[in-house]
Amino acid sequence: MNTTQIQDAIKVLEKKIAGLRGSLTLIDASSITGLAVDEAKEALDALMSKYACRLMVTDNGDMIYSF
Repeated sequence: MNTTQIQDAIKVLEKKIAGLRGSLTLIDASSITGLAVDEAKEALDALMSKYACRLMVTDNGDMIYSF
C-alpha cells in the first residue's frame, strides 16, 4: 500500500477508535472501517507507533488492541 493510502487508512481508523473507547481486534478494525485486513493491520501498526497501546490476547488467540 502506498503512503497516501496508509495515511488515509490511519485517519479513518483513528476516528473509529475514538467511538469504541479504544479497544478492538484486527477484524473489528477491518469491519468498522471497510479496510481490507492487511490495510487495517498496517494502520494499527502505525497507530501503535503513534499512541500508547496495550495488547491483550483472547482465549481464541485474537489480539485486542487497546489505545
